Amino acid sequence: MEILIRYRRAIVFGLLPLLLCFFIQVNGYARAPQFGDTPIRNVRWMQKGDVIIINYDLVGVPEDEYDVSIVVRQKSDSTFAVVPFSVLGDVGVRQHAGINKGIRWQYRLDFPQGLNGATYYFEIKAQTLSKPSNHPLYYVIGGAALAAAGLIALVASIYQNTQTAGVPELPLPPGRP
Repeated sequence: MEILIRYRRAIVFGLLPLLLCFFIQVNGYARAPQFGDTPIRNVRWMQKGDVIIINYDLVGVPEDEYDVSIVVRQKSDSTFAVVPFSVLGDVGVRQHAGINKGIRWQYRLDFPQGLNGATYYFEIKAQTLSKPSNHPLYYVIGGAALAAAGLIALVASIYQNTQTAGVPELPLPPGRP
């Protein structure tokens, strides 16, 4: 145990950062979302009764997954922004690229009084979801951290055994009078 105290600075500044790198998912190797270039094209909508049907094209790699979100905006009021809740279809996480994707919004469930005016439009955004990385660096860091922890435990146990082997055990002091 004394050896751990003696080398605690090396453990804190050497081993712990390695363990933190291993246990915390570092997205340095994952592909970052592309915020500037949204892959949404050709947004169009029409109303059929109490349902608004929104169609769009999601341009991208078919194997990639996207998080598609929708916001209702008003041209005459730049502060107006409503996220509809009563939507079905190609919206939310795990969406794939494709042409003529569809969203059905039952707007009367969100706005029972309806929407007045014709200046509304829909803003659809798609964010590429990052894929988990199985980079070999994770395995190298983890193996090094485990080897270092094992070596420290081995040295500490050997040091403790050699220190107590040659020292005779002293009796306890007498009790207080």
